Amino acid sequence: MEKIAKEKYWKFLISYLKVSIAFLLTYPAINYFTEFRTDIHHFYFVFEKELPLIPWMVIPYFSINLLFILPVFYVEGEDISIIEKCFLITLVISCFIFLIFPTTLGFNTNNPEYFNEIFNSIKKVDKPYNLFPSLHVGFSSIVFLYLFKKEKKFLLKLFYSIWMIFIFSSVIFTHQHHLLDIVSGYAIAHSVFKIFFSTYGARS
Repeated sequence: MEKIAKEKYWKFLISYLKVSIAFLLTYPAINYFTEFRTDIHHFYFVFEKELPLIPWMVIPYFSINLLFILPVFYVEGEDISIIEKCFLITLVISCFIFLIFPTTLGFNTNNPEYFNEIFNSIKKVDKPYNLFPSLHVGFSSIVFLYLFKKEKKFLLKLFYSIWMIFIFSSVIFTHQHHLLDIVSGYAIAHSVFKIFFSTYGARS
């Protein structure tokens, strides 16, 4: 039993490592490339520019790192492999859209007094492109959809639902994304998740 658990954790770690490498080889490069393009679109509603920056929303924004760990407590059979496929296909689709339809942020705000260093670090590593669809929403959606699929307890499902709302809201109120980025990110992740778990899930 202990051996099986160790194998599961190692498989989980290796799977996430592969996704991380794929992300690092694509997302930053496209972001850098887009900075020099002249065909960048503004894809948001006018009213969104008036939405406030809420500094503490950076906490749920970064809680995605904790979220990524949770599937390891639920996975069984070939679930790890299927989740990996979902991440990779969502990444490929999103990167393709980034290239054919580059967008940029409509927000023009200074860093808040609180969490100033955190917002500075975000700006240093993540340029204001690669927005539509939101990979932050896409990746977190895959995890949440899996948790909803596996979890049976109502209170935990409710907790995950609230957490999901906070993460989705955080990309707006940290001024990292716009509403259509959220909708498209979720739509892609949901479609990929349904296709892969209906195709491969039955075999696991």
